[in-house]
Amino acid sequence: MIDPRAITIVFQGQLSPPASPAHSALAENVARLRALLPGAPIMLGTWDGCAVSPGLGFDHVAFAADPGPLASFKKNAPHAENNVNRQLAGAAAVLRHVATPYVLKLRLDSEVTHAGFLGWYASYGSNQDGRERIAVPGFFTLDPRMYERMPFHVSDWFAFGPTAQVRQLWNAPPMTAADASWYDSHPHAPGSTFFDRRYRARFAIEQYIASHYARALGYPTPAFHNDCGARVLNSHDRFMAREMLVLDPHQYGL
Repeated sequence: MIDPRAITIVFQGQLSPPASPAHSALAENVARLRALLPGAPIMLGTWDGCAVSPGLGFDHVAFAADPGPLASFKKNAPHAENNVNRQLAGAAAVLRHVATPYVLKLRLDSEVTHAGFLGWYASYGSNQDGRERIAVPGFFTLDPRMYERMPFHVSDWFAFGPTAQVRQLWNAPPMTAADASWYDSHPHAPGSTFFDRRYRARFAIEQYIASHYARALGYPTPAFHNDCGARVLNSHDRFMAREMLVLDPHQYGL
């Protein structure tokens, strides 16, 4: 298995106030990770203006300019901010400081309870061509043939793999305001379901990030969120099989 000293743990997100329960839970989580992965540096990517308590125990904190939120990505959830550009800015700010061969990237509200993902990665982390995959959670990595038909919708809760590949995964350009409100001025595709028609954004946040990564690797990607033609679905299946290792909660301890 991979030596924990070859891994950097990266958190990304906006910090809760120092007196909040979430702040205390984060400090406990950082301490737990030091025990689970001894010798692994732990870093944070957040936004300018956030107060970072020394008691949190991060080895390095990277600050990004806050690009702000976009319009709500679903029409039925007007108060749900689209924070994709914040995610991308915070991730890029901290990932550039990672010097280890591997990185474990987590959302700030993610709690890791064990390091079982390392064993699964040792067994299944490479595809048949020897290229290493990125391990991601099954939760919110969607099957585009089910209720929410969104190819390349890969969970953003957790990503573990070679640092260069995780950097590339999180290297999408900022989402434009036009794409964030796409369906305010464009009709949904014929045959769109009830779930499909909830979307205002051209792509879901997770889908936008993973589609950019897939396209850079040469995979055909969707032109809009529920673009589920045979060419796109076949490309999605190849991408998931070759580039991603999808793990269940008991396997990755998140």
